[in-house]
Amino acid sequence: EKPIFGKFTPYPTYPLGGVVLALSRFVESVDSPESEDLLKRLSKFILDVSGTFDKMGRFKGHTHSGGILTAAVGILRWALRQQDAQTIQRMKNTFDWCCKHSSSWGWVPDDLGRDGASCETCALVDAIHLGLLIARHVDPSYYDIVERYARNQLMENQFIKTDMIVPQGDYPLRKRIVKAVHGSWASYSFPNSLDNGLTGIEGCCLGAGIRGCYLVWEQGITKDAGKVMVNMAFSRNSPWVEVISHRPYAGRIDIRVHDAPKLLARIPEWVSKNDLRVFVNEQRVEAVFGGNRYIEFTGLQKNASIQIEYPLPLRDSSEEVCGKVYNVQWKGDTVIGIQPKGQLYPLYERAGMISPNTPLIDWPYDHQQGG
Repeated sequence: EKPIFGKFTPYPTYPLGGVVLALSRFVESVDSPESEDLLKRLSKFILDVSGTFDKMGRFKGHTHSGGILTAAVGILRWALRQQDAQTIQRMKNTFDWCCKHSSSWGWVPDDLGRDGASCETCALVDAIHLGLLIARHVDPSYYDIVERYARNQLMENQFIKTDMIVPQGDYPLRKRIVKAVHGSWASYSFPNSLDNGLTGIEGCCLGAGIRGCYLVWEQGITKDAGKVMVNMAFSRNSPWVEVISHRPYAGRIDIRVHDAPKLLARIPEWVSKNDLRVFVNEQRVEAVFGGNRYIEFTGLQKNASIQIEYPLPLRDSSEEVCGKVYNVQWKGDTVIGIQPKGQLYPLYERAGMISPNTPLIDWPYDHQQGG
């Protein structure tokens, strides 16, 4: 069951992973039989010939820099279009295998199976992309995993304290460089720090971090078959509803209706149905559950308001990640502290999130129909 760390060069997905994902995206938009045929041949080669994945979807080695998860995303997109149930299940198993050897808060090792491994933002975003496809098309419970990864490691992998990563010195452009790299994403991180990622920034991870935020934002609210679905508790506006999330400060989601006669709002698996309080237009109502933990609302008019409340329990956990044990403090599904702390650039210094008071900006901002 324990993966074996593999060398970089033998992976056929190293050059092919990005090609398969790009081809998958291309043929979703363009009618190109030649591209479809090439995508099929490359996918079958990776699955059946290369030895990258076993029959259960397990793998060993570099999740992103070896192209493994990148290929898995492209193959799953192709398999969903082909309605290939066997390959869909195999790529779901690949994601499960990745999660098994990652931390519960989303630290995804690029070099899976090696003690002292590092999390590359590209690998984390590949995992998020794969998880979102599974959540949307196979099993909505996977939205819980994606939200936890995005709420924690994706945010913490972003450089905020940039003064320490730009070489010291009295040169004219230093202040501009410090400002320019603020908000970029790390190419290396430990579960508790960015200590190993302070010597440089790779453009791939900067782009991947932005893409990860977009993927989560895009799938936070979706519309399928006339139903508007709030899948994750992130603030976002849309043509159908606006969601204002008070997490991680308070377990409260406000929804303002634009155009959503039928609305489904998903409640995380860790929330007890007995602890829910639901209000429509400030009147308390009984929560009506459909499938997959979605509360159903019907007959909603424009400007209707919905408020969903539930507790965010504080808890401690202990977890071994890549050969080291970490003690983690949680509020709901948000990590607010981790021990031992990093030495140079510690992560999860989030004690302020214990407060139940949510920082909000003033209304109105109705013009933000896109987000």
